[in-house]
Amino acid sequence: MKKHPIKENPHVGSSFESWLDEEGIREEVEERSGRRALAIQLAQAMKKRGISQMDLARLMKTSRAVVQRVLDANNPGLTFKTAQKATAALGLLLVVRVEEGPVKAAEPERKFAAL
Repeated sequence: MKKHPIKENPHVGSSFESWLDEEGIREEVEERSGRRALAIQLAQAMKKRGISQMDLARLMKTSRAVVQRVLDANNPGLTFKTAQKATAALGLLLVVRVEEGPVKAAEPERKFAAL
């Protein structure tokens, strides 16, 4: 029987994040996952509290259509202000955290004045 040579997988040992970077989709995936997590957590809180979309709209002093957009993980137009309003209406605290990541920001351009 003939043995087939084992090809090395170029992705072994690389991270999911590096693959996203290679594909050029990291920012989009991270943004979408954040919206999805928010939508899921809001829906769970609504269910736990027995609050309908119409109830949440009243609590937020907005329309049901706005609430539907907040709960739509595919809606790229969700603003921080609306997300904060929705969480507050449910008695929740919206927490945003900034962490060091694998990508370092470029050094800002510095201009020096002659003395």
